[in-house]
Amino acid sequence: MKSLFVPTDFSPCATNAFNLALQMAKPQNAVIHLAHGFSPTTDMLGSEFMIPFEGVSGGFNSDQIAQFLKEQNDQVDTEFAKLIEIAANEGLTCKTHKINSGQFKELSEKAAELNADLIIMGTHGVKGVRETLIGSNAQRFIRTSPIPVLTVKEPISAKKIYNVVFASTFQREGESKVYADFTKLFARHPIHTYFLMVNTPNNFVDSFAAEERMHDFLKQTWPSSYSTHIHNDYSIEDGISNFSEKHNADMLIMATHGYGGLRKWVYHSTTEQIINHLSLPVLSYRLSD
Repeated sequence: MKSLFVPTDFSPCATNAFNLALQMAKPQNAVIHLAHGFSPTTDMLGSEFMIPFEGVSGGFNSDQIAQFLKEQNDQVDTEFAKLIEIAANEGLTCKTHKINSGQFKELSEKAAELNADLIIMGTHGVKGVRETLIGSNAQRFIRTSPIPVLTVKEPISAKKIYNVVFASTFQREGESKVYADFTKLFARHPIHTYFLMVNTPNNFVDSFAAEERMHDFLKQTWPSSYSTHIHNDYSIEDGISNFSEKHNADMLIMATHGYGGLRKWVYHSTTEQIINHLSLPVLSYRLSD
């Protein structure tokens, strides 16, 4: 792992992602790329800037808007400088990027341009005029990024990531490569993988067929420390959540399929529910369309 890409709006959740990036970068001396997106569009200027405050007549003129944007830019520089210093104190290189957009597409393109090996981002950030980066864009980012995305909600130590749940139907092309790529990213971390298949009333697979799928998958991946599990529950979200809680999981891995979410299994609405409802870090890989 040579390069990590960390979108940030400097919120507490984004700080959690940055701190995890520091821990993951240090063993391999990887470069951390920090990216902040801000773009005051015409719509934003019309709705946020130009409308006067209550009791104040008139709107903002061009000089006032220019001053506001300068202040915002200066504040971003100040926040970047703080994070650069923190990385330098750990002996790491941290590069910064200002993107003239807060949208997921431009951020994803920047990460690809930088050949990032992994994107680490907070799942909840500040919305509105001041920052427009994280917020609802996180889930859309996950569904479109060709680079694996690790979403973080709570503070976490990389050294404590051991129990990892790999949730799947174990029948989709490309998933064995997903697991191989994951083991490369975490090659310096001892990991125990729980290979999990969730059975639901509306999508039930008998035990024999489920075990055959998992056996065929394992022949392609050769994990070192693992266990296999077939869990019955009312929904896939409940199954993943209940299993993860029971086994004290530290991270969840899911293979997504573009805009459609987890093809033939978890659609993007359920993916978002899992990410939103679980406090666990979720590592998401996009399968080819």
